[in-house]
Order: sequence, then structure tokens, then C-alpha cells
Amino acid sequence: MDIKWEIDIKKVTEIINSVTRSGDVVARIDGDEFAILLPGSNTSLAKALCERIQNNFNQYNSTSNFPKPLSISLGFVTKEKRDEDLDNVFNKADQKMYENKEQSK
Repeated sequence: MDIKWEIDIKKVTEIINSVTRSGDVVARIDGDEFAILLPGSNTSLAKALCERIQNNFNQYNSTSNFPKPLSISLGFVTKEKRDEDLDNVFNKADQKMYENKEQSK
């Protein structure tokens, strides 16, 4: 494993954990992909969390000595119905993340 990549993942985890609540669930779901579950949350709280994460990334990058800044793509959806399938919710959030990633290029 590349040492820089390992440091990046650790820093990403620190940034995410620094802005989430104690009851939120942060999970690394793939190499560099994370999911965050926000129990009892709504769209405005999820949007605010994404903004805090992005702001913390920007702040970190402005003071980092790494030759390439850390980047992040964020997407979220809110589960509106109690019986809504969690896999569908996750897939919608994943799709939003990819849409946001394309828009930022």
C-alpha cells in the first residue's frame, strides 16, 4: 500500500469524524469510499454536514504540504419513508455523488 494513500485515508477519516455527531455512523465501504448515516436527520442537516466536510477539506488543503490536494466528492439523499429500501437510498446518494463529481470537473 502506498504510504501517502494510507495517510490520505486516515486524514479523510479524521475530517469526517470531526464534523459528525456521536450518533452518526461513518463507514468505509470501499478503498476510498465512505458512507455516513445520519439518524434523525433531514435534508438541511445532511447538506450542512456536506458543506462542513468540504470546508474542512479546503482548510486542510490550504495548510498541507502534500504536492496534490485531497479531493472529495459528496452526495446525499434523505430517506423519507420508513419502509424505503436502504439499498435504494444508498444508490441514490451514490448517483448524486457521481453527478456532483462530474459537475465539479
